Amino acid sequence: MRRRGFTLLEALISLFFVILLLGLFANLAHEFDVVLKQSASKGNTLTTMQVGLRTVLDEVRQATPGTLSPAPGASGVELRLGRPTQDLSVWLPTAPPAAPWTPPASLTRVRFYLSQGVLLREAGSPATVQPLTEGLSDFQVRTLNGGPLAVEVQLTQEESKRTLVIKGVAVVARF
Repeated sequence: MRRRGFTLLEALISLFFVILLLGLFANLAHEFDVVLKQSASKGNTLTTMQVGLRTVLDEVRQATPGTLSPAPGASGVELRLGRPTQDLSVWLPTAPPAAPWTPPASLTRVRFYLSQGVLLREAGSPATVQPLTEGLSDFQVRTLNGGPLAVEVQLTQEESKRTLVIKGVAVVARF
């Protein structure tokens, strides 16, 4: 006589393997979701660090050399500079001037510093403070001496398993 279907033992063993495979698939899907969330978080962190670095370097490009701190050849954890109140491109002549060009007399004092993991930009009088990047563990500034005056800025963020460091260099405007 031919049997049709499974015996109870065969059905239970088959059901066990199906449940085992579904459990493994669910665990794999959960791990994949965790990795995607971590990747998105790291991407957002890098983007905000890049925006903060770009803001600092843009200010350095407009700084007047005599107002820069730290002094040429030195490094520090704070950047102070003076830049014209308006954007320099407004004041630059279209043709080379016959006499040496001087920037406008009114300067805005700008200070970048790290406070409780947040990179802050303090500018103007009275000073207004603007947060640029959060979650940082270090902010280093080094003024490079020789050739054109340049400033190297380094932002560091430490996470549980890695340390993210980005650097940038900007040349200070010559007047």
